[in-house]
Amino acid sequence: MPTTNTPPPAASTSIPFFSLPNWLSAAAHCGIDLGAILTEVGVDLATIEPQTTRVSCETIARAMTICAVETHQRHKDLHFPFVLGTHFVFQYVPDIETFLATCASLRHAERVFDWVRVLINPHLHQKIVERDGQAGVTLSWQDLPPELSGLFHDCVDMTMSASLKTARLLAGNDFTLRSVSLRRSRPLVDARVYEAHFQAPVHFGQAEDAVWFDHHWLDAPLKNALPALHQRAAERVERQLTDMALPEDSVAALLERSLVANPTLLSQRLEDVADTLNLHPRTLQRRLRDAGQNYSDLQARVRFHLASEWLKEGALSVELISERLGFADRRSFTQAFVRWAKVSPSHFRRISGFP
Repeated sequence: MPTTNTPPPAASTSIPFFSLPNWLSAAAHCGIDLGAILTEVGVDLATIEPQTTRVSCETIARAMTICAVETHQRHKDLHFPFVLGTHFVFQYVPDIETFLATCASLRHAERVFDWVRVLINPHLHQKIVERDGQAGVTLSWQDLPPELSGLFHDCVDMTMSASLKTARLLAGNDFTLRSVSLRRSRPLVDARVYEAHFQAPVHFGQAEDAVWFDHHWLDAPLKNALPALHQRAAERVERQLTDMALPEDSVAALLERSLVANPTLLSQRLEDVADTLNLHPRTLQRRLRDAGQNYSDLQARVRFHLASEWLKEGALSVELISERLGFADRRSFTQAFVRWAKVSPSHFRRISGFP
């Protein structure tokens, strides 16, 4: 989870602290003072409202690190991110829990990864991969300043722990991992704590963060699959996430600015364009539709804007403009431009003062 015209999510990107109740439960289990820790990182627990108070991702990561250190000082065999992961539930978006509980297979749960990027951390990208006869979930951090990349290792541990808990709830306790790969070179707690938690070999200092399991688990039928309820829960989640969007950052406006700043997106699939906005393609289409717009019209508007600017500047040939805007050839571009401006690109350039 993504280059865009909108600034990529900075480490100061703020999100609602939906997971606060989970943090409180985990802190109580570990015997640490969460209020004091949050105060230390600049969050006032006395005034925070989980559904409305926004906290920067960097602040949350720093709080996670402090919680892990203080837990380790009290209990050498406890790792706060693991405790938080096992306590994690989508308390303020219960329809996500319904969506998960009614999945037909673990593969069908992948859509939650998109929602997590909105609710939990816009930098976090998770995806299912199938490699060498096994399946896995990889985690990666995008658009983080290099100096902060090491700050999110504990967030990876928490996310993996929560994902493992969810997989076992859905597939049963027989679900096991083959192995765990972690980019962090050395853990705060003894490595045996990791292997005991994941019940699998854990390898540190690897090229990626990932959990691996037998491929058959990915599409094994789940006994509580309820397709109609599953679909309705997904629709309610999408509506709730739409309501969370800030008015000044409407999806249509974000998308248009993204295409203007990064014209290479104009030739990419809708799925790839949606990914740059941390959205599922269906979510992007629905939000555009709710705003009375569609992707084709918006794409054409951006193409006309960029074509007009580039033709006026006179530095690029018509052929190169056609290529940069994602057209198959000059003829296709010329036909489209005539529809927009009622004159050919060459004539438009001449009347703009260039030969």
